Amino acid sequence: MTNKLMMVILSLVLLVPVNGNAAPVWASKPVQCGTPEEVLNLVKGYGEVPLIFFEGVTPRPDSGSVLPSTFVITINTSDKTWTLIEIPHKEQACILGAGKGEINFGNLGIKT
Repeated sequence: MTNKLMMVILSLVLLVPVNGNAAPVWASKPVQCGTPEEVLNLVKGYGEVPLIFFEGVTPRPDSGSVLPSTFVITINTSDKTWTLIEIPHKEQACILGAGKGEINFGNLGIKT
């Protein structure tokens, strides 16, 4: 490797900020929300059924605190569609994302 190339690489490395304590960058994006019943009826219209439920937290950008939330993945195994739903409380559910294609459960060797 030439000295010139090494200097360019070193210069680029020094320009990359390294800060393990950097604050998260918050972004807003549109999400579709309704009552849990409305959201589940919507995904049922795509032939999806709730398959995976897990408890987690949702960070609040205004205070830095977190709130407990339930997350649900609904799947249509025939059409290969899925939806990720967050239920932050009993009166609201929000669609965080949806897609189509194989779902890979990593090291478990399971695919839909």
